[in-house]
Amino acid sequence: MAKALGLIAEAGEHRASAAWVRELINRRLWDPDRGIYTESEQDRTHVPLDANAVAILSAAADGREARILDFLSAHHMGPYGLVNVVPYYQSTTWGVDFHNGRAVGFPNAFAAQALFETGRDKGALDLIRKCFGHMAMTDPASTMWEFIGADGEPEMAYVGLGHAWSAGATALLSRYVLGVRPTEPGYARFAIRPQTGDLERVEGRVPTPHGPVFVKLERTDAGLLAYVEVPEGTRAEVEPPGYASWTTDDGTHGDFADGPLVLSPGRWCLLFEE
Repeated sequence: MAKALGLIAEAGEHRASAAWVRELINRRLWDPDRGIYTESEQDRTHVPLDANAVAILSAAADGREARILDFLSAHHMGPYGLVNVVPYYQSTTWGVDFHNGRAVGFPNAFAAQALFETGRDKGALDLIRKCFGHMAMTDPASTMWEFIGADGEPEMAYVGLGHAWSAGATALLSRYVLGVRPTEPGYARFAIRPQTGDLERVEGRVPTPHGPVFVKLERTDAGLLAYVEVPEGTRAEVEPPGYASWTTDDGTHGDFADGPLVLSPGRWCLLFEE
């Protein structure tokens, strides 16, 4: 943000601070035997889900991503997503046990984002289905809960059933599955890099200050068919992972080896081929 605002010196200070914090995290919290970050220097037993997922997203992990994600999959995964800590605490502050080893929406969103960021699209979608999909299909079947109880139901009467912290999957679907993300402030320039995993069809609309970006994708025998609407005052850079070339509806053809396809404002029909 400082760089975007032209605050070059301040940006340098932030980068230096980040490098210092990253070094401390890795020196004090990394467990090389298990391949995971621990609770603290004093507690080397418990493994928190949120800290490990955010370590990947913040680039603190720096080459440790695969080991972290493999550990989480092997040890944290439950029937309703990843539980927030392993092993469970024997006791908690004031005897509040309902956050102890539960599938909580907001750290599951961090974990799903980490999976997307490392190219594990199917794993990310499987996690979204298991955690957020369960909430979406269970009474009241329309909202994201504060957390999921051990039996898959809201654990007590006052658990929030419409919880803002658990809404992260919605943003992930727009940013990663649909693939729309800003590359300049205010979406003056944005990327479309869909990570559709095993989905056959994806459709969505992303609001921007310039108007909505609309993307519709469908797998066909010929390749990935795309319909895109780019609002005025913007440019889109399209580059779906795993595809080698593109063709527009007027027959123009190009290769992604030469760089992303740049779209000017308007409506576009495209075919991507492997």
